[in-house]
Amino acid sequence: MPGHDLDFQSSVFDKEYITVAGRREGIVRGGRHLFGRLPSAFPGIGQIGVIGWGPQGSAQAQNLRDSLDGAVKVVVGLRSGSPSSTAARAAGFREEDGTLGEMFEVIEASDMVVLLISDAAQAAAGRRGAVRGIREPSHPRRAPRVRRAASLRRHFRRVNPRMKTGRIKPAGHI
Repeated sequence: MPGHDLDFQSSVFDKEYITVAGRREGIVRGGRHLFGRLPSAFPGIGQIGVIGWGPQGSAQAQNLRDSLDGAVKVVVGLRSGSPSSTAARAAGFREEDGTLGEMFEVIEASDMVVLLISDAAQAAAGRRGAVRGIREPSHPRRAPRVRRAASLRRHFRRVNPRMKTGRIKPAGHI
């Protein structure tokens, strides 16, 4: 798709443009000085559920938790009995404070879900109705948001969660 712009809207961060491989892309230059603006980038989001604790899940959960500094609750959701629970606890996520829980319960309780489990686990979760667990929005502008890791399986439609509301985008597009 050379020549197509990659762009986004932001009323929170200043956007600038760069050209990469013939494409004009909108970017936000990061920095710790912008952390105070982060909660404004998640309007109406009280809880973000990060599903999975692989390389992406652990990094995303800790980064969101540390960057949002309590302004938005970040909860890790894992399969019941997952061996990854030990690693999540070691990183400071706990059942006792509600920051670690069973995957489907976390999905149901979250305003935004970052789905970072394997393709096979996504397909199995879809068969169990994981996406149906995301509650209906109380206001049309507050539609539940689901972010998934990009994958070839999804591209070839082997993983296709069905939702009546909300948007599904690759995780990198948060």
